[in-house]
Amino acid sequence: MTRFKQLKEHDRAVKSGTRDDLQTAIDYCQMRIRLATMKHHEKHWSKLLREAEQAMLERFGTDGT
Repeated sequence: MTRFKQLKEHDRAVKSGTRDDLQTAIDYCQMRIRLATMKHHEKHWSKLLREAEQAMLERFGTDGT
């Protein structure tokens, strides 16, 4: 899956995804942070990770970690 498709999946999961969708988005963001080679990439993925964790917390009462 390309990063563009993965970003669309992330957005969909944050807006209305299931617990599994959100967990997949969280896992993907964590993987991208580990692989980031530039500081602004790490910041970008960290922001997306916070969004997914916040959605998980609001919807299901846990942040996925």
